[in-house]
Amino acid sequence: MDKRSIKSFFEWTAFEWTIVFLMLAFVVFVSIPNYVGGGHPGIKGSCINNLRQIDGAKQQWALENQRSTNDIPTEADVAKYLMHGEFPKCPSGGKYTINAVSTDPTCSVAGHVLPTP
Repeated sequence: MDKRSIKSFFEWTAFEWTIVFLMLAFVVFVSIPNYVGGGHPGIKGSCINNLRQIDGAKQQWALENQRSTNDIPTEADVAKYLMHGEFPKCPSGGKYTINAVSTDPTCSVAGHVLPTP
């Protein structure tokens, strides 16, 4: 940057500074929901997908081990039927409860639930 461009930067008019301020305010306004309260819809979708995978693994565990609908598998039991053999974690930090074979798994985060058919 030469002296002329630095000088012209500081000699902007009030109108030009107002435009810059409004553009920055817009960027901040659009960005805030992504940082406050896990507002990104993809996070909830990822959690629900995890719940679906847990439920499918739980059903497969019950079939292969001749378990009843009242039996409750452990995380280790379910993990054997999941990708990489690992029990998933909620992207919002919630805790998954596997529940009995006949009951949907749940997440401790409000709104993270399997949709009813």
